[in-house]
Amino acid sequence: MYSSVLEARIPVTILLTSHLYDALCRKQIKTFLDNDLERGEEIEPTLLRTIEDSRISVVIFSKNYASSPWCVDELVKILECKRTCGQIVLPVFFLSCRPI
Repeated sequence: MYSSVLEARIPVTILLTSHLYDALCRKQIKTFLDNDLERGEEIEPTLLRTIEDSRISVVIFSKNYASSPWCVDELVKILECKRTCGQIVLPVFFLSCRPI
């Protein structure tokens, strides 16, 4: 069972996500990152179960987050778990920065 789920639109937020994942792991918080799953039309049953079984979901919103049906479907499931199971949802709003 995972303590938390990191949900983000990869690769846009890959650097932030990897740093956050590493920090949670250093604190011994078992964290699921879905970048190893195959993308497809429907969310994998494994991912749905993982979201349901987690106590916390960290959702990293980027500029194009809502353009991904995959991300929107995951968010719907996360918000359903918040409403029905009291899951904690932590939104992170990511604005990419360009070096000057």
